[in-house]
Amino acid sequence: LASVELLDPLPEPDDAAGEREALVERARAARLDLRVSEPALESARARVALEQRRFLPALDLTLSAERPELGNEPGLLLGPGVNVALPVFDTNRTRESAALYELEALGKEHAALLAEVAQAVRTAADRDAAAARAARHVEHQLLPQAERSHDLAQRALALGSVTVLATLEGQRAILAARESLVRSRLEAA
Repeated sequence: LASVELLDPLPEPDDAAGEREALVERARAARLDLRVSEPALESARARVALEQRRFLPALDLTLSAERPELGNEPGLLLGPGVNVALPVFDTNRTRESAALYELEALGKEHAALLAEVAQAVRTAADRDAAAARAARHVEHQLLPQAERSHDLAQRALALGSVTVLATLEGQRAILAARESLVRSRLEAA
């Protein structure tokens, strides 16, 4: 059992701790929900600005033409007209507050999406880094130690100082270390 070998090589663990923030930026650029929320946020900002400008009264200039009711005067009466809406009762505060509320809600949603993406990517990167460290530990510490223990048990068996159970236990330790190495490398890949 100790001489079992894998047919395909396992992937080497990659230590990409320095690339974590670059991965976060790539993930933010790739997420469709973030790409959709940015224009929505800009649209909400424009709506707030529009509602704030609507406080100014509306001014309409017109030109009027009127025919006199008395039938004996020929021609038309022409004159300018002005229509001004004064914001006495409607100061547009309601629509402005609604636009501000929408902007705040969209801003919080966008910030939450940014944080969610960053957290997910950093968690995955940390998990991969831990698996890579575990694979290196198993490969450089645990497996060589199990192999030395097995070799010592075989020498002791040849000298007659231990039973076969000690060599079997050594083989079991080697297999467990190899299994751990395979799992760690696959998690790190």
